[in-house]
Amino acid sequence: MPAVPDFSAPTHARFRNKLGEIVALAKAGDIKGLKAMEINPVSTSPKAMARFRDLCIIALNARKAGRAKARSTQ
Repeated sequence: MPAVPDFSAPTHARFRNKLGEIVALAKAGDIKGLKAMEINPVSTSPKAMARFRDLCIIALNARKAGRAKARSTQ
């Protein structure tokens, strides 16, 4: 899984809750939930959240494919 963006700076304060939601969905492996999460990438914080969400989706899909491949070779 990708590293969570550092939103500790005051400029990111209003986006921390949404980032927390993305982190929770990623930890739960909820690809559909991540895809449904709407992010309007108009500034630095939302762009970082969108990039993180997209990387989580890629990582979860790769993990899912790896597990399916492992099962098929057994």
